[in-house]
Amino acid sequence: MAKAEYKVPPSLARSVLDYEIPITTKSFSLGIIPVKVLLFWFVVFISTAAVIMTPPVKHSPVWLKIIIVLWVIGFAAYFGQWTKTKEMKFMQLPALFGYLQKQHRRISTRRDTAPYPFMQLVGIKSVDEDGYVRYLDGSVGYFYSVVGTASALLFSGDRSQIVDRVDSFWQKVETDTQWNFITTKESQAVFSQVANVERKNQNLVYRHPELTKLMEESLDILRYDVGGKFSSIHQYLALHSPNDAALHTAQEILLSEVENSSAMYKQCRQLNGFEVNDLLRSIYGHKKK
Repeated sequence: MAKAEYKVPPSLARSVLDYEIPITTKSFSLGIIPVKVLLFWFVVFISTAAVIMTPPVKHSPVWLKIIIVLWVIGFAAYFGQWTKTKEMKFMQLPALFGYLQKQHRRISTRRDTAPYPFMQLVGIKSVDEDGYVRYLDGSVGYFYSVVGTASALLFSGDRSQIVDRVDSFWQKVETDTQWNFITTKESQAVFSQVANVERKNQNLVYRHPELTKLMEESLDILRYDVGGKFSSIHQYLALHSPNDAALHTAQEILLSEVENSSAMYKQCRQLNGFEVNDLLRSIYGHKKK
């Protein structure tokens, strides 16, 4: 039986400044504070005291010193906050200054301009006809359309079976390949239905105005209603590997799971190049109103 909860171990790449120290006394408790936060406030207090004790601030009025101290404390309290991503807010300032530059905020998409800035933004170099994706850093990948079996309405026995199967599956997955799940809300794919209606229309032996009108109404419903107005949730799996060998290993693990059990993947289909571009367009492209 798989565990109901998993403890995420601390990263091996963390430094001494990332260690957390509990600050507690008999009367009050400040909680667990990282070493870098304590060091930050120590530097702030030492720097503020040095500024207050040196000319010309040393000879300034008391009210001006109070304003300077309050301003420094407020500034430090805001930029010294510990965010949910385990970093302090002032560490985001370089990214903010980089965003202020115009060339980092705008990418030209005209036909006579080079496409490389937009490709670097997305991170994808090219997509082959068979769906083989090449990234700018030399890594490769494939996209899959997947359908799962998990639901809140499952019986406890089925739920335990699915959880056990999912747990055993992730134990077989290698760590060199990224398994990214993408959930989108998009229109239904009606290519096969539209092709079927058009095929019936071409194979009609006897032409009749009413029958032709019925065929046209069916096409309009499929194209503009089912394939345009009504949206549903679709889920995709993106395999992102550093090389072809790692990608092939990940594909074998995925295909083996799909063939041997339907507990985790009820359906799994590899996307071709057209479908991958259509998926990326729905994420990175602008939406038609």
